Amino acid sequence: LNDEIDVRRVAVKLLEETARSVRGSIGPAVSRFVRDILPRLTDNRYRDVKVDSDFGIHVFATDKNDFMNIAELSGGTLESLKLALRLAASQTLVESRMVEGQFVFLDEPFKMVDCRRAGTILETLKQLSSGIRQIFIVQPAFSQEQRRVFDLRIWTDVGSSKLEVESD
Repeated sequence: LNDEIDVRRVAVKLLEETARSVRGSIGPAVSRFVRDILPRLTDNRYRDVKVDSDFGIHVFATDKNDFMNIAELSGGTLESLKLALRLAASQTLVESRMVEGQFVFLDEPFKMVDCRRAGTILETLKQLSSGIRQIFIVQPAFSQEQRRVFDLRIWTDVGSSKLEVESD
């Protein structure tokens, strides 16, 4: 039993050191990228993110001129924030490890975002980074206007084994 307790203490210490190291090494780059992309994803309503030592996330709201807890955000805004954080982490990893062009795969990133904001986000995705060469998005539906943003579109229907491909 004492050996198990010692192993757990060592594991907790390693996890704490790893979290501190990750925050120190990629934290500033993620914060910089989030500050750049978050206003574009939220129509300038939110412009910064602060992550505390317990990984609690707070968002700077322009209208309140203060940080607020993410529990106060609407579903669509929370989805935009999550997308910004995922893109920031991807961008940071691409910049730190890039040998060749990379890709980003997003699974239903717009499920709680209105069509207008989804269109803005799609345009923003095209401007992410020269290191990100391809963006794959799985999404149940896009408007005709949103489809035009993509170079190549592949779609299918539930229950169908046929894929349709369209390119510009």
